[in-house]
Amino acid sequence: MLLPISELNRLRREVVTALEQQRSKPKRWTLNERGMRNAECGTAGGASSGGNANAKLIILVRNLAQLEAALKAGVETVYCEFENPKKYRDAVAAIRALTEPSRPEIFVAPPRIFKTGEEWMLEQVRSCEADGYLVRNYDHLNFFAGDRRVGDFSLNIANIFRRIISKKFK
Repeated sequence: MLLPISELNRLRREVVTALEQQRSKPKRWTLNERGMRNAECGTAGGASSGGNANAKLIILVRNLAQLEAALKAGVETVYCEFENPKKYRDAVAAIRALTEPSRPEIFVAPPRIFKTGEEWMLEQVRSCEADGYLVRNYDHLNFFAGDRRVGDFSLNIANIFRRIISKKFK
């Protein structure tokens, strides 16, 4: 679908105005027995009682040295975002070398920027056989459809913008 520049600019201004309105609103907080949390975020870690007993720390590492430090700290889940996706095999191997009860889950992230025709790069990421994949855009979501996936903030932003555009041009 091709849009005139004027329409894209109008949509951009509309999104910025909506974001500014959201930012101008005061944050809503509630008090629970363990302290404060942002009410807009829902319950921490999926706990329905208002506590954060099920909350867990997920570490994002950008190289093998950081992964080693995270493993020594005993984390339960690790997200890897390496500059070179070939290194994901080493990261997964390091996790798999640990004994079962203390083995964390490992999710790897394909490069944020994806161009049509570069599916070979996504295949390279998948070939490391991680526990799951950190998806950031619609192409990642489709490519890893048969795999375990988790989305990060950029996936949510992309979906919001896509919804705005689809409503305008239906």
